[in-house]
Amino acid sequence: MKGLGVQDLEKKRPVTAETLFRIASMTKAFTALSVLKLRDDGRLALDAPAETYVPEMRGWSYPTADSRGFACASC
Repeated sequence: MKGLGVQDLEKKRPVTAETLFRIASMTKAFTALSVLKLRDDGRLALDAPAETYVPEMRGWSYPTADSRGFACASC
């Protein structure tokens, strides 16, 4: 691997394979795009319980009695 560019403009330190960059909340947009792409491809239903796709979530307890384990408002 190799990096291109500089880590900061003042010191001109080169980017390496070990350079870490902050990406802040960008992962939320990538996740949303991925979920909607899977939905468009017919591989995911937005109203299905999350544990359908993430089996590790089965049996989780939620913080309050009215917290639902899934997003389906009509279920």
